[in-house]
Amino acid sequence: MGAPVDITFTPRDREPWTSATIKVTAQAIPDVMDSSLDGIANLPDRPATVKPGTGMKLQLTFGSPGEYALTADAMVETPRGPLKKSVTCGIIVQGGHVWIAEGGIEAALAKQVVAEIRAVLPDAEKGAVDKAYRQRLDKALDARRQKKLERSRLAPPAKFFGQDIKGAHVIFCLCVASTMRKELGPDGIASLRRELKNAIYGLSRQTRFNIICFASRGDLFKQESVPATTQMKDEALHFLTGYYGGSDDFGRTRTEKFGKAGKDTGGINYVALEPGDAAELSGTEGGHRIDLAMLAAFKCKPATLFVVSDWAAGTKRLSDDKRMPADDVCKVIHDGFHTRMGKSTPLTVRTFSFESPSVEAKEGAAFMRKLAATFGGQSRNVRAKGR
Repeated sequence: MGAPVDITFTPRDREPWTSATIKVTAQAIPDVMDSSLDGIANLPDRPATVKPGTGMKLQLTFGSPGEYALTADAMVETPRGPLKKSVTCGIIVQGGHVWIAEGGIEAALAKQVVAEIRAVLPDAEKGAVDKAYRQRLDKALDARRQKKLERSRLAPPAKFFGQDIKGAHVIFCLCVASTMRKELGPDGIASLRRELKNAIYGLSRQTRFNIICFASRGDLFKQESVPATTQMKDEALHFLTGYYGGSDDFGRTRTEKFGKAGKDTGGINYVALEPGDAAELSGTEGGHRIDLAMLAAFKCKPATLFVVSDWAAGTKRLSDDKRMPADDVCKVIHDGFHTRMGKSTPLTVRTFSFESPSVEAKEGAAFMRKLAATFGGQSRNVRAKGR
């Protein structure tokens, strides 16, 4: 298809060199057209050694339409020792014509151009050819991005205890009080850990997320929510180590055990959260601080909140021995939502409690239903395995 194309690869003359061994390889770009390497004639299968003033000269014939990446890897001998260099150029074959774009394909292949390509092509055509190639490359990259987006849309949503995780910004508020081990038992805790792991690793990369653990104080995974990259997911699972009688067996928040240190003895970072950090909760104490965790979550402005607790919020004023009524706690939380996120901001709240014969667990389930209803959300009472 078309006349043979003459291409010369030669190292740059920025520093003295005595010889260079060059190996040329080709790669078809199937995302754009049905490229096939079988259509390239005279592609050398062995490296060539060149001297200063010369280069590796190729005369290639492309028999199949498509787009290709031609790469030259060189080992250049210099007075300072051997240097590795590499360069990639793009080749377009279409309609009986062959176009060469210097360095144009490296954006798609993430290659760094560190050597020079000398393509035998009339200078008058180079500008137009290079511009046309870059336009086609941009179109191809847009198509790839669109395909990835479509795949992410088609992927099944992550789930948490059977509930789809929807929204571009998700925060998990998790009770880590010692009562969780009593109410759930070992099998229930193991089930909760699995659900958390699957939910976090199931988040798409387009999702931002955070974790807030609470008991009488709270721990944040990160000060601000982070993208659900593999690294952040790994860090999140590492952050969850130690809760519920894990490796450190402290069954409470890191803030309760280590204060505002920001790092535990195992080297795990956390952001300390105390009642005084929220103006509405100044002068309060108690366990199962669902209110403290949710007010902290509102500052991050999530789209979806998953709230997990075995018991009801135990918030009380320092001047009062009795817990605040459930309606009062829910009002403080809802008012805090309006203050931090605005009255018209959409927010999905899903709460989870656990089936247990204890009076406290039954009160907890009732509180979680009331809390979800306050936000027009849903509540689920999960059966802890082994119970």
